[in-house]
Amino acid sequence: MAVDYAGIPVDVASIQKISEKYNIPVVHDAAHALGAKFSGLKTGNHFPYTVFSFQAIKHITTIDGGMLQILSKEEYEKGKLIRWFGIDRRLSRFDGNIRFQGYKYHMNNVNATIGLVQLANVDAIINAHIENGKYFDKELKDLSGVELLHYYPHSEPSYWLYTMKVENREGFIRKLAENGIMASEFHKRNDLHAYLNDFKEELPCLDRFYKKLVHIPCGWWVTNKDREKILETIKEGW
Repeated sequence: MAVDYAGIPVDVASIQKISEKYNIPVVHDAAHALGAKFSGLKTGNHFPYTVFSFQAIKHITTIDGGMLQILSKEEYEKGKLIRWFGIDRRLSRFDGNIRFQGYKYHMNNVNATIGLVQLANVDAIINAHIENGKYFDKELKDLSGVELLHYYPHSEPSYWLYTMKVENREGFIRKLAENGIMASEFHKRNDLHAYLNDFKEELPCLDRFYKKLVHIPCGWWVTNKDREKILETIKEGW
């Protein structure tokens, strides 16, 4: 499973090589990466299975839920059976014949309707994230106390979050909060939870990264005026 964190594509080409060499299918977790691209192709075209999230705060929302994209037509048709008890909805109740176990994984009509309305504006929504993300890429570059992330070659992030590293993260978050701007670490690392740490390992590189990791707003709701205020506040120092 490969995860595009914060809308930033993983090293797709290298993962594809490993997948092909060892014949291991890849499930692409693109919950953060709707609209991101690698080598000019949008997320969903690189691996046999891609999972998107439509939870409340993603690029587009159905309030909750998500979508599985399958490249194989045969597996796509099988997936539609698995999501609804193994029942072929194209047949009548009496003509159907359940041949394997299925589940109740479908989305309800109310959430789906919200999603269809969102899809009508999906390009504008994603483009706003991208425009704001590129603005910060340009304006924060070489700023003292800030280290920007390096994207893999041929990657085009969709910037669900704007992720960067800063010195004195606590001071940085406090300075922005004092100016009405929310910044945060966002997640607690999974390996710090007792339930998810059966095999405790020392992870010094991750420790160094996580100590500086921070996110600032870059979503569709961030106006030009908002992002200029964010930039000027950061430039003042913390």
